[in-house]
Amino acid sequence: MNRISIFIALACVLATVFAQEIVPTFGTGKGTYYANGTLTFTCTAVGEVPTAFTIDSILYSDVALTTPAGVYNGSFFNNDGSFTRSLGNIQTSTNTGSLSNFLAYALRNNGTGLFDKVSFLTRYNATGGVAAACADATGVQVVPFNATYGFYQSIAPPVQVAGVTLRNTFRAVGVLNLDCSGTAPVISNIRSILYTVDAVPTQVGIYNGSFIATDESRTAASGPVSFAATGGFSLPYFLANATNTEGTGTFNGLSYITRYDTVGGVCGSSTGTLTDVPFEASYGFYAGTPTSSSSSSSFTSGSTNGPSTSASTASAAKVAGVLVLSAALLLA
Repeated sequence: MNRISIFIALACVLATVFAQEIVPTFGTGKGTYYANGTLTFTCTAVGEVPTAFTIDSILYSDVALTTPAGVYNGSFFNNDGSFTRSLGNIQTSTNTGSLSNFLAYALRNNGTGLFDKVSFLTRYNATGGVAAACADATGVQVVPFNATYGFYQSIAPPVQVAGVTLRNTFRAVGVLNLDCSGTAPVISNIRSILYTVDAVPTQVGIYNGSFIATDESRTAASGPVSFAATGGFSLPYFLANATNTEGTGTFNGLSYITRYDTVGGVCGSSTGTLTDVPFEASYGFYAGTPTSSSSSSSFTSGSTNGPSTSASTASAAKVAGVLVLSAALLLA
Protein backbone atom coordinates (compact mmCIF):
# COMPACT_ATOMS: atom_id res chain seq x y z
CA MET A 1 0.00 0.00 0.00
CA ASN A 2 2.84 2.37 0.84
CA ARG A 3 4.42 1.70 -2.55
CA ILE A 4 1.16 2.58 -4.29
CA SER A 5 0.89 5.83 -2.31
CA ILE A 6 4.46 6.76 -3.20
CA PHE A 7 3.83 5.97 -6.87
CA ILE A 8 0.73 8.19 -6.89
CA ALA A 9 2.72 11.02 -5.31
CA LEU A 10 5.46 10.65 -7.91
CA ALA A 11 2.89 10.61 -10.70
CA CYS A 12 1.57 13.92 -9.36
CA VAL A 13 5.09 15.35 -9.51
CA LEU A 14 5.36 14.18 -13.12
CA ALA A 15 2.05 15.82 -13.97
CA THR A 16 3.28 19.05 -12.40
CA VAL A 17 6.40 18.97 -14.59
CA PHE A 18 4.29 18.67 -17.74
CA ALA A 19 1.93 21.43 -16.53
CA GLN A 20 4.71 23.99 -16.12
CA GLU A 21 4.51 27.19 -18.13
CA ILE A 22 6.90 27.70 -21.05
CA VAL A 23 7.95 31.29 -20.35
CA PRO A 24 9.28 33.56 -23.13
CA THR A 25 12.84 34.77 -22.55
CA PHE A 26 12.26 38.24 -24.06
CA GLY A 27 9.01 38.95 -22.24
CA THR A 28 7.65 40.63 -19.16
CA GLY A 29 4.35 39.44 -17.71
CA LYS A 30 1.22 41.55 -18.24
CA GLY A 31 -1.25 39.24 -16.53
CA THR A 32 -2.56 35.73 -15.94
CA TYR A 33 -6.11 34.65 -16.70
CA TYR A 34 -8.08 31.44 -16.26
CA ALA A 35 -10.38 30.14 -19.01
CA ASN A 36 -13.30 27.85 -18.19
CA GLY A 37 -15.73 26.61 -20.82
CA THR A 38 -16.23 24.10 -23.63
CA LEU A 39 -14.80 23.08 -26.98
CA THR A 40 -17.42 21.86 -29.45
CA PHE A 41 -15.98 19.38 -31.95
CA THR A 42 -17.68 18.45 -35.24
CA CYS A 43 -17.32 14.87 -36.47
CA THR A 44 -16.76 14.09 -40.14
CA ALA A 45 -16.00 10.35 -40.14
CA VAL A 46 -16.62 7.38 -37.85
CA GLY A 47 -13.55 6.38 -35.86
CA GLU A 48 -11.65 9.61 -36.50
CA VAL A 49 -10.78 12.07 -33.76
CA PRO A 50 -12.26 15.43 -34.83
CA THR A 51 -9.98 18.45 -35.07
CA ALA A 52 -12.43 21.20 -36.09
CA PHE A 53 -13.93 22.95 -33.09
CA THR A 54 -15.40 26.15 -31.73
CA ILE A 55 -14.55 27.68 -28.34
CA ASP A 56 -16.95 29.06 -25.78
CA SER A 57 -15.36 30.12 -22.49
CA ILE A 58 -15.18 32.80 -19.82
CA LEU A 59 -11.90 34.39 -18.73
CA TYR A 60 -11.50 34.88 -14.99
CA SER A 61 -8.91 36.96 -13.17
CA ASP A 62 -8.78 34.56 -10.21
CA VAL A 63 -8.04 30.84 -10.04
CA ALA A 64 -11.26 30.28 -8.04
CA LEU A 65 -13.24 31.44 -11.11
CA THR A 66 -15.30 33.97 -9.21
CA THR A 67 -14.38 37.22 -11.03
CA PRO A 68 -15.17 37.27 -14.78
CA ALA A 69 -12.71 39.42 -16.75
CA GLY A 70 -13.56 38.66 -20.38
CA VAL A 71 -14.18 35.89 -22.89
CA TYR A 72 -12.07 33.50 -24.94
CA ASN A 73 -13.64 32.26 -28.17
CA GLY A 74 -10.50 31.84 -30.27
CA SER A 75 -9.52 35.44 -29.50
CA PHE A 76 -9.07 36.83 -26.01
CA PHE A 77 -11.37 39.75 -25.22
CA ASN A 78 -10.81 41.63 -21.96
CA ASN A 79 -13.61 43.56 -20.28
CA ASP A 80 -11.40 46.67 -20.55
CA GLY A 81 -11.91 46.59 -24.35
CA SER A 82 -8.50 45.21 -25.34
CA PHE A 83 -8.07 41.95 -27.23
CA THR A 84 -5.46 39.61 -28.72
CA ARG A 85 -5.16 36.14 -30.22
CA SER A 86 -2.58 33.46 -30.87
CA LEU A 87 -0.78 33.67 -34.23
CA GLY A 88 1.27 30.47 -34.06
CA ASN A 89 3.05 28.22 -31.59
CA ILE A 90 6.74 28.60 -30.85
CA GLN A 91 6.94 25.60 -28.57
CA THR A 92 4.56 23.00 -27.15
CA SER A 93 4.77 20.31 -24.51
CA THR A 94 2.51 17.30 -24.04
CA ASN A 95 -0.17 17.31 -21.38
CA THR A 96 -1.56 13.76 -21.63
CA GLY A 97 -5.36 13.62 -21.77
CA SER A 98 -5.72 17.40 -21.83
CA LEU A 99 -4.91 20.39 -24.02
CA SER A 100 -1.18 20.81 -24.61
CA ASN A 101 0.91 23.54 -23.05
CA PHE A 102 2.22 26.14 -25.49
CA LEU A 103 4.19 29.32 -25.96
CA ALA A 104 2.76 31.26 -28.91
CA TYR A 105 3.15 34.48 -30.82
CA ALA A 106 0.28 36.90 -30.23
CA LEU A 107 -1.41 39.50 -32.36
CA ARG A 108 0.02 42.79 -31.14
CA ASN A 109 -2.59 45.51 -30.64
CA ASN A 110 -2.12 49.18 -30.01
CA GLY A 111 -4.47 51.03 -27.70
CA THR A 112 -5.12 50.72 -24.01
CA GLY A 113 -5.95 47.80 -21.77
CA LEU A 114 -4.28 44.66 -20.52
CA PHE A 115 -4.18 42.86 -23.88
CA ASP A 116 -2.76 45.76 -25.89
CA LYS A 117 0.88 45.34 -26.92
CA VAL A 118 0.85 41.63 -25.99
CA SER A 119 3.57 39.84 -28.00
CA PHE A 120 3.48 36.32 -26.55
CA LEU A 121 0.97 34.18 -24.72
CA THR A 122 1.21 30.85 -22.95
CA ARG A 123 -1.17 28.06 -22.02
CA TYR A 124 -0.53 25.66 -19.15
CA ASN A 125 -2.25 23.78 -16.30
CA ALA A 126 -4.95 22.68 -18.76
CA THR A 127 -7.50 19.99 -18.05
CA GLY A 128 -9.96 18.47 -20.53
CA GLY A 129 -10.54 19.82 -24.02
CA VAL A 130 -9.59 16.59 -25.83
CA ALA A 131 -12.11 14.88 -28.14
CA ALA A 132 -12.69 11.14 -28.45
CA ALA A 133 -12.98 9.13 -31.67
CA CYS A 134 -16.30 9.78 -33.40
CA ALA A 135 -19.04 7.16 -33.19
CA ASP A 136 -21.17 9.12 -35.65
CA ALA A 137 -19.95 10.78 -38.85
CA THR A 138 -22.19 13.78 -38.22
CA GLY A 139 -21.96 13.86 -34.44
CA VAL A 140 -20.96 16.71 -32.17
CA GLN A 141 -18.85 16.47 -29.02
CA VAL A 142 -19.05 19.19 -26.37
CA VAL A 143 -15.93 18.82 -24.22
CA PRO A 144 -15.37 20.88 -21.02
CA PHE A 145 -11.96 22.43 -20.45
CA ASN A 146 -10.12 24.89 -18.29
CA ALA A 147 -6.64 26.34 -18.70
CA THR A 148 -4.35 29.06 -17.43
CA TYR A 149 -3.14 31.67 -19.93
CA GLY A 150 -0.18 34.01 -19.40
CA PHE A 151 0.19 37.22 -21.41
CA TYR A 152 3.57 38.84 -22.10
CA GLN A 153 4.89 42.04 -23.61
CA SER A 154 8.23 41.97 -25.42
CA ILE A 155 11.36 43.37 -23.86
CA ALA A 156 14.70 43.97 -25.54
CA PRO A 157 17.22 41.16 -25.93
CA PRO A 158 19.62 41.68 -23.01
CA VAL A 159 22.90 43.51 -23.67
CA GLN A 160 25.42 42.36 -21.10
CA VAL A 161 28.46 44.51 -21.85
CA ALA A 162 30.31 46.21 -19.01
CA GLY A 163 30.39 49.98 -19.37
CA VAL A 164 27.24 50.54 -21.45
CA THR A 165 23.73 51.53 -20.37
CA LEU A 166 20.35 51.98 -22.06
CA ARG A 167 19.95 55.63 -23.06
CA ASN A 168 16.72 55.69 -25.10
CA THR A 169 13.96 53.49 -26.46
CA PHE A 170 12.05 54.64 -29.54
CA ARG A 171 9.40 53.02 -31.72
CA ALA A 172 9.56 53.12 -35.51
CA VAL A 173 6.25 53.12 -37.41
CA GLY A 174 6.22 53.05 -41.21
CA VAL A 175 6.69 50.86 -44.27
CA LEU A 176 9.40 48.73 -45.84
CA ASN A 177 9.50 48.61 -49.63
CA LEU A 178 10.29 44.93 -50.26
CA ASP A 179 11.05 42.81 -53.29
CA CYS A 180 9.14 39.64 -52.40
CA SER A 181 9.72 37.81 -55.70
CA GLY A 182 12.70 35.73 -54.54
CA THR A 183 13.31 33.18 -51.82
CA ALA A 184 14.36 35.93 -49.40
CA PRO A 185 12.91 39.46 -49.26
CA VAL A 186 15.13 42.35 -50.35
CA ILE A 187 14.60 45.78 -48.80
CA SER A 188 14.46 48.54 -51.38
CA ASN A 189 13.89 51.40 -48.95
CA ILE A 190 12.57 52.20 -45.48
CA ARG A 191 10.21 55.04 -44.62
CA SER A 192 9.29 55.39 -40.97
CA ILE A 193 8.84 57.84 -38.11
CA LEU A 194 10.54 57.44 -34.73
CA TYR A 195 8.36 58.06 -31.68
CA THR A 196 8.86 58.08 -27.95
CA VAL A 197 7.17 55.23 -26.10
CA ASP A 198 5.28 57.50 -23.72
CA ALA A 199 1.52 57.42 -23.18
CA VAL A 200 1.36 60.26 -25.73
CA PRO A 201 4.03 59.42 -28.35
CA THR A 202 6.13 62.33 -29.64
CA GLN A 203 8.02 62.30 -32.92
CA VAL A 204 11.78 62.38 -32.30
CA GLY A 205 13.12 61.61 -35.76
CA ILE A 206 12.99 59.21 -38.68
CA TYR A 207 14.37 55.78 -39.55
CA ASN A 208 15.25 55.21 -43.21
CA GLY A 209 18.05 52.70 -42.75
CA SER A 210 19.78 55.22 -40.53
CA PHE A 211 18.31 56.63 -37.34
CA ILE A 212 18.13 60.43 -37.71
CA ALA A 213 16.96 62.54 -34.76
CA THR A 214 15.27 65.92 -35.04
CA ASP A 215 18.45 67.38 -33.47
CA GLU A 216 20.29 66.07 -36.59
CA SER A 217 22.35 63.46 -34.75
CA ARG A 218 22.33 60.05 -36.42
CA THR A 219 23.49 56.46 -36.21
CA ALA A 220 23.01 53.10 -37.94
CA ALA A 221 23.03 49.40 -37.02
CA SER A 222 25.92 47.28 -38.25
CA GLY A 223 26.54 43.53 -38.11
CA PRO A 224 23.27 42.61 -36.38
CA VAL A 225 22.95 39.25 -34.69
CA SER A 226 19.34 38.07 -35.12
CA PHE A 227 17.35 36.18 -32.51
CA ALA A 228 14.77 33.54 -33.46
CA ALA A 229 11.98 35.38 -31.70
CA THR A 230 9.28 35.94 -34.30
CA GLY A 231 9.17 32.80 -36.44
CA GLY A 232 8.72 34.77 -39.66
CA PHE A 233 5.56 36.51 -38.47
CA SER A 234 7.40 39.83 -38.22
CA LEU A 235 10.88 41.35 -38.42
CA PRO A 236 13.41 39.41 -36.33
CA TYR A 237 14.83 40.84 -33.13
CA PHE A 238 18.49 41.82 -33.26
CA LEU A 239 21.47 43.10 -31.33
CA ALA A 240 23.85 45.26 -33.41
CA ASN A 241 26.80 47.60 -33.14
CA ALA A 242 26.00 51.32 -33.46
CA THR A 243 28.04 52.77 -36.33
CA ASN A 244 28.32 55.95 -38.44
CA THR A 245 27.32 58.03 -35.43
CA GLU A 246 27.24 61.77 -36.11
CA GLY A 247 26.24 64.87 -34.14
CA THR A 248 26.19 65.75 -30.46
CA GLY A 249 22.56 65.08 -29.60
CA THR A 250 20.29 62.07 -29.14
CA PHE A 251 22.41 59.49 -30.97
CA ASN A 252 25.85 60.66 -29.86
CA GLY A 253 28.21 58.14 -28.23
CA LEU A 254 26.13 55.01 -28.86
CA SER A 255 27.62 51.51 -28.67
CA TYR A 256 24.76 49.07 -29.36
CA ILE A 257 21.27 48.99 -30.85
CA THR A 258 18.59 46.37 -30.23
CA ARG A 259 15.38 45.74 -32.16
CA TYR A 260 12.43 43.97 -30.51
CA ASP A 261 8.63 43.93 -30.15
CA THR A 262 8.21 43.91 -33.93
CA VAL A 263 5.03 43.90 -36.02
CA GLY A 264 4.88 43.23 -39.77
CA GLY A 265 7.75 44.03 -42.11
CA VAL A 266 7.77 40.60 -43.83
CA CYS A 267 6.42 39.46 -47.20
CA GLY A 268 3.97 36.89 -45.88
CA SER A 269 1.85 35.73 -48.82
CA SER A 270 2.95 38.64 -51.03
CA THR A 271 5.05 37.77 -54.11
CA GLY A 272 5.29 41.22 -55.72
CA THR A 273 8.55 42.67 -56.95
CA LEU A 274 8.11 45.95 -55.05
CA THR A 275 5.62 45.87 -52.21
CA ASP A 276 5.07 48.38 -49.40
CA VAL A 277 4.79 46.40 -46.18
CA PRO A 278 3.75 48.17 -42.95
CA PHE A 279 5.90 47.56 -39.89
CA GLU A 280 6.48 48.65 -36.33
CA ALA A 281 9.49 47.95 -34.13
CA SER A 282 10.98 49.13 -30.86
CA TYR A 283 14.66 50.06 -30.83
CA GLY A 284 16.85 50.32 -27.73
CA PHE A 285 19.95 52.54 -27.91
CA TYR A 286 22.87 51.80 -25.59
CA ALA A 287 25.61 54.32 -24.85
CA GLY A 288 29.03 54.19 -23.25
CA THR A 289 32.43 52.71 -23.95
CA PRO A 290 32.77 48.97 -23.31
CA THR A 291 35.50 48.12 -20.82
CA SER A 292 38.66 46.47 -22.13
CA SER A 293 37.42 43.05 -20.96
CA SER A 294 34.27 43.37 -23.11
CA SER A 295 33.80 42.92 -26.83
CA SER A 296 31.08 43.60 -29.38
CA SER A 297 29.98 39.97 -29.13
CA SER A 298 29.65 39.93 -25.35
CA PHE A 299 25.91 39.59 -24.96
CA THR A 300 23.28 37.06 -24.00
CA SER A 301 21.90 35.44 -27.13
CA GLY A 302 18.59 34.38 -25.59
CA SER A 303 15.54 33.33 -27.58
CA THR A 304 11.80 33.05 -27.14
CA ASN A 305 11.90 29.32 -27.76
CA GLY A 306 10.95 28.51 -24.19
CA PRO A 307 13.10 27.80 -21.17
CA SER A 308 16.88 27.95 -21.25
CA THR A 309 18.87 24.83 -22.14
CA SER A 310 19.82 24.29 -18.52
CA ALA A 311 16.21 24.59 -17.40
CA SER A 312 15.03 22.19 -20.09
CA THR A 313 17.76 19.72 -19.18
CA ALA A 314 16.84 19.93 -15.52
CA SER A 315 13.16 19.32 -16.30
CA ALA A 316 14.05 16.37 -18.53
CA ALA A 317 16.25 14.91 -15.81
CA LYS A 318 13.44 15.31 -13.27
CA VAL A 319 10.98 13.54 -15.57
CA ALA A 320 13.44 10.72 -16.27
CA GLY A 321 14.14 10.31 -12.56
CA VAL A 322 10.45 10.10 -11.72
CA LEU A 323 9.83 7.53 -14.47
CA VAL A 324 12.73 5.30 -13.40
CA LEU A 325 11.87 5.47 -9.70
CA SER A 326 8.18 4.85 -10.39
CA ALA A 327 8.95 1.78 -12.48
CA ALA A 328 11.29 0.46 -9.79
CA LEU A 329 8.61 0.85 -7.14
CA LEU A 330 6.03 -1.03 -9.20
CA LEU A 331 8.39 -3.86 -10.05
CA ALA A 332 9.90 -4.25 -6.59
